[in-house]
Amino acid sequence: MLKLNASCAQRWWKQGVVWVGALLFVLTLAKGMVWVALVPIGQHPDEPVHAVYADAIGRDLSVRPGPRVPSVGIDQALTATSFGRMPFNAHIKMPFDDESLAERQVDLSGTAETRHQLGTASPASAADYPPLYYFLSGLVVRGSPDAQYDTTWLLERSFSAIIAALTIVVQFAVFLMVFPGSVARAGIAALTLTMMPMYTAMESAINPEVLLVLWGSAIIGLSIRLLRAPYSWRLHALSGLVMTAALLTKPNGAVLLVPYLTGAILGAVQGRFAWRAAAGRAVAFAAPIVLIYGGWRSLPPRAGGFRSSTAGWPEFHIDGASLEAFFAHLSAQGRWRFSELYWGVFGWVDTAMPANVLSAAYWFGIGVFVVIVIAAFDRELPPFVWVCVASVVATLALVLFIEYLSVLSQTGGFAQGRYFFSVVAAIVAIQMWAVDRLFRARWRLRTLAWAIAPVAVGAFHLVAVFRAVVPRYFL
Repeated sequence: MLKLNASCAQRWWKQGVVWVGALLFVLTLAKGMVWVALVPIGQHPDEPVHAVYADAIGRDLSVRPGPRVPSVGIDQALTATSFGRMPFNAHIKMPFDDESLAERQVDLSGTAETRHQLGTASPASAADYPPLYYFLSGLVVRGSPDAQYDTTWLLERSFSAIIAALTIVVQFAVFLMVFPGSVARAGIAALTLTMMPMYTAMESAINPEVLLVLWGSAIIGLSIRLLRAPYSWRLHALSGLVMTAALLTKPNGAVLLVPYLTGAILGAVQGRFAWRAAAGRAVAFAAPIVLIYGGWRSLPPRAGGFRSSTAGWPEFHIDGASLEAFFAHLSAQGRWRFSELYWGVFGWVDTAMPANVLSAAYWFGIGVFVVIVIAAFDRELPPFVWVCVASVVATLALVLFIEYLSVLSQTGGFAQGRYFFSVVAAIVAIQMWAVDRLFRARWRLRTLAWAIAPVAVGAFHLVAVFRAVVPRYFL
């Protein structure tokens, strides 16, 4: 076994896997740290509340379910980050302090109600979430003074950037399975992913979604591995541990069960199905979820603190009027929510890239979808495609379901394109696979497509920085 492992490591080193993985890690970390410093604190969605909640959990070291009273008041946090004076207008630049806004005669009356609604609802955005991200992030700043927002929040953001750097290595491993034998193509796919500007912004923010992306990428990779080794105890047990971590990070981590089941079932039915072996592997997967996540859920809940955001959700029902309102809502806001908020609307969704750039990204997405459809009908699909498609479809179904509830409750909408980042490895894998298959008989076009992808997304990233973020906050 030792000789086999040494031989495998040597082969990977020769193929450049270690070097490419290390370069991706360093690039992602460096890029993330630039964004950590670039965006003023509190200028990511719900960031003040996530930061305060992490601080609260980190200081009392309690992971019991239920809300908690933060060591720093929500009102104090919102005031310290100028949220109470947020103009929600990209034409109004920093600083947002009262004196500067008065000198510039900025009228905030038109956004007062929006600020009030978000300020009131923001505590609930963290109250319903499990503690894993907040506990780990809180440990980073444990012992720092309460009042030093700049220091503690930058440390928490830096923690997110480190997680993102670890995540790109996992995503690179996923692409190595999608493109076996081609380190170059796997590396280019990972580079294209990590250069996405909205993805980078959210991966350098204080937000539990950062950790969920890591677990989502790991589950997708493990599910693809299960296609070849459906009865591996190790893979099923590890998938159960990752699934447990996802459930302890965000409730919507439950959607990652779909790619796991897809990989496990497809892998099992491709060969001779063994009921006893399948049942044993199912137990290996479920055991950590029941023992760890179930054990956490059974702890005595805390009392007081943040109010749950689910208290006002309406009962689910379907009727003609509700469906009509839902589809009208999607028709009016679908492009903004699912495309623009995926590619480049920063800050509190008030700092957008130029309209023509976002429009180009939208039509690029439509074009890639057409390419995927053409590639899908070309010949029999490789099994990993079904794992990736299942990941995306399950996430879309969950987002649409909650969006439907938000329409019923008339809260103005929930869906954002960034909620797909937990399965972004699957999205990029399908896109790059489709392009590769479409041009497989034309090596020049194929090479050109692979070369253009990271360059185009990299240029898009620069546009985001110098045409949206920097002008908004610094010019």
